[in-house]
Amino acid sequence: MTSTEVAKPRGKAAAKTTPAPAPTPTPGFSYITACLQERADYIARLAPSTILPTAYRGNAANAFVAAETGAALGLEPLQALASIAVINGRATLSSDLMAAVIRRAGHTLRIVENSPESVTATLIRADDKTFKFEVTWDKDKAVKAGLWGQRGPWSQYPTQMLRARAITEVARQGASEALMGMIYSPEDFGATITDTGEVIEAEIVAEAPTPAKPKPTPAAKPAAAPHELTQPAKPLTPAQASVAKGLDILSFTQEAYDALCKRCLGQLVAVNALSDEQAATLHAELIAIYNSGRTQPAPEPAPEAEVEIIDDQAPIFDYGDDTDPNGGAA
Repeated sequence: MTSTEVAKPRGKAAAKTTPAPAPTPTPGFSYITACLQERADYIARLAPSTILPTAYRGNAANAFVAAETGAALGLEPLQALASIAVINGRATLSSDLMAAVIRRAGHTLRIVENSPESVTATLIRADDKTFKFEVTWDKDKAVKAGLWGQRGPWSQYPTQMLRARAITEVARQGASEALMGMIYSPEDFGATITDTGEVIEAEIVAEAPTPAKPKPTPAAKPAAAPHELTQPAKPLTPAQASVAKGLDILSFTQEAYDALCKRCLGQLVAVNALSDEQAATLHAELIAIYNSGRTQPAPEPAPEAEVEIIDDQAPIFDYGDDTDPNGGAA
């Protein structure tokens, strides 16, 4: 071995070093493919920014609605927030955004300024190149619509406003499906915009509150007849029916029946809860009241009346007419 040779270790082969794999680049955030929570978090981070349109600064909820609307059109949030305005609860698109969406869908859109007071927009669909949609907005049309000369953009830059109207109208006519139903611009709702399409003033129309349905007034509960006192309805026994008949003939009120029970029975008992003995006691008093012509319980106990017992159960009393107290004809 020469002096220039390097001795190699015996027994083990030299270890081979494998180069470390290159780091995988982290993919960028895409709002359209992100999950709902990631979208909400992203908009919450954007909302405090002072470079957002005024309507969205510090208002994450409104910004989220606009961003979701843009996502339906395939737009990233910053594009949506710059070009979508929510007016009276409806999403509106700037005319420039409408033009971009239509062209991205493959349709041909051209705008020609015929003069400072006339603009024509033409649209040729990708699936029907033989037909051309054409809309012209000029001073005469704007005057008829009550727009020409209005304070604000129609006075400051009328040509741009005519252009915007021509684009939105031809878009609605020829390619509304590309706009996913968002076929209105802020100007259609009377909003004031800048020459770049940003909404600077919009009339918010408050929805009329839905009148509350009046709560149905519960019907006045009729005063319970004496024979309906607080007990569940159940068929009357013959003895109880005789008491009920006497009460009806004498037109007893609830108070009068209560007084009768307290004086004769020492307690309040509903007619359909009377025992045969209690019923006989009350009937005796009712017969006495009827015979004396009184309309309310007598202050002193009435003399006992003759009682005819039928089947050893139901007392039947003669009230001086030809009506059977149990409800049938005599």
